[in-house]
Amino acid sequence: MIIGFQRPFTIALIIPHFDGLRRVCAEKNIHWTAPEYMIHNTLVIEMYRDLLDHLGLHSHERIEKFILLADTWSPENGLLTATYKPRRKVIEEKYGKEIEELYET
Repeated sequence: MIIGFQRPFTIALIIPHFDGLRRVCAEKNIHWTAPEYMIHNTLVIEMYRDLLDHLGLHSHERIEKFILLADTWSPENGLLTATYKPRRKVIEEKYGKEIEELYET
């Protein structure tokens, strides 16, 4: 989910596809542990930064900072609607502390 409306820059909340990430880590010889730990792995974070930097976005669209999340968003936990759209207010409330920390640093 992208956040940036009326903010100084754009950030993203990213939930990796962990099966795919596990395969990429194996190819790059990055030790795999569990999703809860992999989202903090500096090599994984660098891979996502590189990916975001090469999306071909205009400068005003650039994702300056991001958070990798190990959570699952679903209609059952209230983070997605029944049609699988993000419930932005609920998500921003749940991750409010992490979001604000990105804007402070």
